[in-house]
Amino acid sequence: MKGFHFEGKDVAGSFMLLSNAAVLMMVNSLAPENYMDEPFHVPQTQQFCSGNYGVWDPKITTFPGLYVVSAAIMRAYAWLGNHLRMDPSAAYAPCSTASLRAVNTVLWLLCFYVLHAILEQQQQHLQRQHRLQGPNGDEVQQHVAERGTPDQVPDRQRHSYSPIQASPSSPSLRSYLRAPSSPSLWAATLSLFPLHWSYSVLFYTDVGAHLFMLTCLLLSMRQRYGLAAAAGAAAVLFRQTNAVWVAFVLGAAALRIAQDCKVQQRASVPQEQKGVEDGSPNTSSAQQTVQRPCQQSNQHNQQQQQQQEQEQQLDPAGVVGVCSSLKSVWCFRGQILRLLWPLVLVPAAFAAFLVVNKGVAVGDRAAHQPVHHFAQLVYFGLFSAVLLLVPLIAATWLSTLLHIEPNKESLLAPQKRPSPRLHFPFPWLQLGKLAWLALTLIVTALCLAALHSAPSPHPYLLADNRHFTFYVWRRLLAYRSWFHAMILAATAAAAWVSMIRALAAAQQRQHGPLWVCGFVTAAALLLVPAWLLEFRYFTTPLLLLAIHIPRPTCLQAYAVLCFYAAINAVTLYLFLWRPFTWADGSVARFMW
Repeated sequence: MKGFHFEGKDVAGSFMLLSNAAVLMMVNSLAPENYMDEPFHVPQTQQFCSGNYGVWDPKITTFPGLYVVSAAIMRAYAWLGNHLRMDPSAAYAPCSTASLRAVNTVLWLLCFYVLHAILEQQQQHLQRQHRLQGPNGDEVQQHVAERGTPDQVPDRQRHSYSPIQASPSSPSLRSYLRAPSSPSLWAATLSLFPLHWSYSVLFYTDVGAHLFMLTCLLLSMRQRYGLAAAAGAAAVLFRQTNAVWVAFVLGAAALRIAQDCKVQQRASVPQEQKGVEDGSPNTSSAQQTVQRPCQQSNQHNQQQQQQQEQEQQLDPAGVVGVCSSLKSVWCFRGQILRLLWPLVLVPAAFAAFLVVNKGVAVGDRAAHQPVHHFAQLVYFGLFSAVLLLVPLIAATWLSTLLHIEPNKESLLAPQKRPSPRLHFPFPWLQLGKLAWLALTLIVTALCLAALHSAPSPHPYLLADNRHFTFYVWRRLLAYRSWFHAMILAATAAAAWVSMIRALAAAQQRQHGPLWVCGFVTAAALLLVPAWLLEFRYFTTPLLLLAIHIPRPTCLQAYAVLCFYAAINAVTLYLFLWRPFTWADGSVARFMW
């Protein structure tokens, strides 16, 4: 589709770099002073730049990852500046506020490339699955056994079962908009996520924490577990709570390894039976696979599929599926530990830190005591509904009005028409309308209980009217009646059910219900102990959610991109051109 094809990651990355550099120059020109948390981060980094590693501000709550990485970059920048005879008093001198903000801009751009690589890896994985499940799947499996990967199948056979057929010679805009979004488009969209982009022109820990956490996920998907552990450790050094997501990545990798071992174990059974029948010695698994008739392999796969469908029909809640996945992980624990021991060290070291430190925060521990704040899950559901689900649903309605249905040849398009019953992607969630209504009511009741049991608002939330959170809390989240609380709870419940359905749709062929349970558990472990309502805490789980849901169409992706760009434009306008005087006489600016 050359006519309407998104230009790709290099052109997108160049445009993003130039546009963000212009915004950075604007911010440094109109707001050159250290602002909000920068009076803590910038001086601490400047101490590291000067080699004073023993100086530490007790008000800083995080590990020194941001300061170590930024000081190292500034050292290299200073060495280059000396050779170029740069003026040390210039605005972008090494370790100045402007230069340190530029570090976050570079890390933000690297985040885009990591997001693109993750989405591309997922797309390749889906393509391999569909190749193996195509009309010539037996022939493909035979070549896979001979050559080791479906990418090495001859082109003639590969194109015969590829789910994405050749595009027409004269592509239309309608066909482009209904096709799945490319990794470049969706990665660029997620890079503009408001609470991720806003800190790309300020010196905060957020962008670096997201970068190393996503890098840990990418390296784990590529089975580079040692490097994934190093990236995960760096993510924890930027923000302690990333240890929860490193543990989530560890669990997902363990599930993937257990499933691979299980598939290999099942595949070896018919091979051994065939060797016994032929009276031939066991040579190699690849040769035995080639000798086995395709019909026998097909029957074996059909029997396995029928057995799984029967188990799922008897297990509508997915309990057996979760137990089966846990049993597989336990059975192959030796292989898993042999591969994943570097990743195990990261959450284990953080757990030891929690015991010794008796808390998560490094400094200012009195204001960051862990509590039981289950209402944070309600706030996260509302936050996800507004910043992800609403623009996707609006784009879906728009596509329906314009008669732009998803491409049937898409990897993520449903292959069957939806039934009149309420359809969930997992067979263990094939519930009728009444059952779905009962589930929604149960989740709504849990959300109501969470709102009712919420602790008193954090003093920082009530005292600082420079944050958007202050106004969102006062006007929306601080309910004053049960009717108001019911609306919040019902909206959050619908958002959580939608998120679980979307995650289930993407994970039904890979990790199963245990992966979805792991994501919800990780989000709860991250958010529930936090007393302060801070939208920045929601960014990492929402980015992981957006990565793992089924890929939206191009129309949906462009709708979300425009939505994020509009929010960022309003945020930048309020930050730069609508300052106000705070109680102490200083200049205050609105920000997330």
